[in-house]
Amino acid sequence: MEEINVHTSKNYKIFFSNVRDKLQNLIDEYGIKDIYLITDKNIYNLYANEFSYFKGIKGLYIINPGEENKNKDTVFDIYNDMLSKDCNRKTSIVSLGGGVVGDIAGFVASTFMRGLKFINIPTTLMAQCDSSVGGKNGFDFNGYKNIIGTFYQPEFVFVDTNFIHTISCQDYKNGLAEIIKYGFIYDDTFFDYIDANKEQIKKRNEDVINTMVYRSLKIKSDIVCMDEHDNGIRQILNFGHTIGHGIESASNFSIKHGEAVAAGMLIESYLSLKCSLLSTHEFKRLLDIINYFEMPTYFDDMNEKSIMKSMLKDKKRNDSKINFILPERIGSAIITDKLSQNTVEDILIKWVGKKLW
Repeated sequence: MEEINVHTSKNYKIFFSNVRDKLQNLIDEYGIKDIYLITDKNIYNLYANEFSYFKGIKGLYIINPGEENKNKDTVFDIYNDMLSKDCNRKTSIVSLGGGVVGDIAGFVASTFMRGLKFINIPTTLMAQCDSSVGGKNGFDFNGYKNIIGTFYQPEFVFVDTNFIHTISCQDYKNGLAEIIKYGFIYDDTFFDYIDANKEQIKKRNEDVINTMVYRSLKIKSDIVCMDEHDNGIRQILNFGHTIGHGIESASNFSIKHGEAVAAGMLIESYLSLKCSLLSTHEFKRLLDIINYFEMPTYFDDMNEKSIMKSMLKDKKRNDSKINFILPERIGSAIITDKLSQNTVEDILIKWVGKKLW
């Protein structure tokens, strides 16, 4: 079982294993008792027979899958259920699911009785390679994504890539968008690896998936160790997310996160191209790999005004300015708030009209 150490205000480990039998040993080793398990219907229907790994389950809450359920109503319903089950400060929250489950469970763990132990077991590619690490959690409110949340680190993260074989094609591609992000803005050799192994990635080759997830986790953990609270270098991980979150919000979350991020990466890279930072060749490499994995690059019924409105309300803005992550070349990016709203809106008008590339 491989381990990655994450050094933040609270140090913890990411355990990387394809043997879920080791999970109970970890739970015993960490003294985790009185478990309140949060999962979703998809995971429950697929893996309910394996819940025996969690001895002493005090409560089980099953979320309906989908971003539309990442809201205050779900959070308050969990609070009420935990109170009815007599949960207390000795209760531990275990998240078993994708990004929505992890975000909700992490927020509940950070706020119920001022903080409970939290274990994250991500089951989607996106959650395994990205959202399960770093301590961010929260929920959407009034049409704004992740606008309410905390930073709260887990006791440990347990990653088993066997879960990836049961996720949908759409969820698989959503995770690939985040993986491509890591290579494109931080590690050119990783981007080259993704490009060279794209056929095996499409086939969900186990060894390639393991390598991709591990390298993504290592990049994410290294950056989080340098900047836990997202005040500096960690902001480069928002590449594709500034515009991507605007697209998600403008679609009322009908567009999946990974799809919006893939489009956001292309739009932000196009902005970089127009600022004479990124070369045409490197932009085309990103466009080609996103097209290869058949991720949508345009969407119907988009409106640039709605996207801009959402971006201006986004938590990543700096006063009235919007922070953008612009790749300088594959493997390197800058953080800037120097782009005018007119420049961004002009690009969005072309993108909405499906005339940007």
